[in-house]
Amino acid sequence: MTTDWNAGYGGQAERVKEKLSSKIPMLSKKEFLERGHFDFAVAFEEALQRKTDATGLVLFENLQMDSSSYGRMTAMLIGPTNTYKSVEDCEGKFLGELPSHRQYPVAWVPRKEFLP
Repeated sequence: MTTDWNAGYGGQAERVKEKLSSKIPMLSKKEFLERGHFDFAVAFEEALQRKTDATGLVLFENLQMDSSSYGRMTAMLIGPTNTYKSVEDCEGKFLGELPSHRQYPVAWVPRKEFLP
């Protein structure tokens, strides 16, 4: 029995495949902005328009509950000419040197969610 990826997903086969390929959860544009407490999307849209080869954005967050940096977030572009080439490259990585200031990848959003 073969499975048609488009069956039952209303044409969202690519999104389903991307979601299954990474341990970092994929969010919609709205969910990404809410999770990061971002009030606007313009800066992200402009960055994605400038970096035409970027494939998405990854949200890094400080998860150290006893840290003064707890909850701080950074969003980074991913793509062939960026620090991280794909979502999978971000897995197990962190931003920051001090253990109490490290930010870990918590979510990502593909380019096509921001620039339809």
